[in-house]
Amino acid sequence: MCALLCSDLDQQLQSTNLSEPSEREKITFKRILLTYCQESFESTINLQENISQMDSLDQRPKQMQRMAKPRP
Repeated sequence: MCALLCSDLDQQLQSTNLSEPSEREKITFKRILLTYCQESFESTINLQENISQMDSLDQRPKQMQRMAKPRP
């Protein structure tokens, strides 16, 4: 079902291209979908990196507190 939807959207987009762009600039549904998926994936990676950085910053005060505690 999803494959049929993608195929139909690809055909509709091809029929709406008004001018004949060069092969490199050709806009297709597959290209739009691939770009969207790639951007979504990369933003997820960036989000994971930001969370990891925040976690490491959150751990610093705890480490400082452990170091400051007097030892018996």
